[in-house]
Amino acid sequence: MGTQNADDQEVFEIVDFTTASEWECFIAAVVEAVHEWRLSGERQLSPLSKGQLATAKWSERTVEVKFAEFPFKMTHHCIISETVESPPDESEPSTEYETEEETEKWPQALDDIMNRENDFPARAHCLVRWYGLREFVTLSPSNANQPIICPSKSKLLLSSLTIAANNTNCQVPMFVYVLPPSEKMYLGVGLGSGVRTDYDMIHMRHPPRQCTHLWAFGCISK
Repeated sequence: MGTQNADDQEVFEIVDFTTASEWECFIAAVVEAVHEWRLSGERQLSPLSKGQLATAKWSERTVEVKFAEFPFKMTHHCIISETVESPPDESEPSTEYETEEETEKWPQALDDIMNRENDFPARAHCLVRWYGLREFVTLSPSNANQPIICPSKSKLLLSSLTIAANNTNCQVPMFVYVLPPSEKMYLGVGLGSGVRTDYDMIHMRHPPRQCTHLWAFGCISK
């Protein structure tokens, strides 16, 4: 009768891939908030009227989400009494001939940015003043004394928001609040209609007197 050495015996290792990482749990919490606030899908809203962003009343809804043991405030900012228009009834034939380019629509956020009737409102959130947005989501540390300073952390948070927006088909722009609050520094992303919009800011070391911030947005077609 033969014998088998211990070295010849196969070693089986069981890896539990069902355990979610801290990063996955954070993304899941963001996705849950997006669904709770009904931010998924296209936003078909009426055009902004002149000066509306400065005079309108705003609604803010906040929920706490955690990345590991680090808490964040996730806040949805939106003009009050905005109603989403119902899409046209596709069962009824169209009376006008529409080309493919005419039927293709930009995300609502891009339409608002292009609207010149609300450029730089005097009384509004800084993101509203800079980008002309009527609706957006911000992610900021719950403790203002613990700002996001590390570039790698800010990129990780922004990537997490991008994944959550993609998974939920959320077209509402999302921003990460970085650096101390006094700097008013945000990095953001917006998805929708096959377009990705990056909202970036830089601080100038030696800015002109009339310019202390430079903000921009860039669109990339998928």
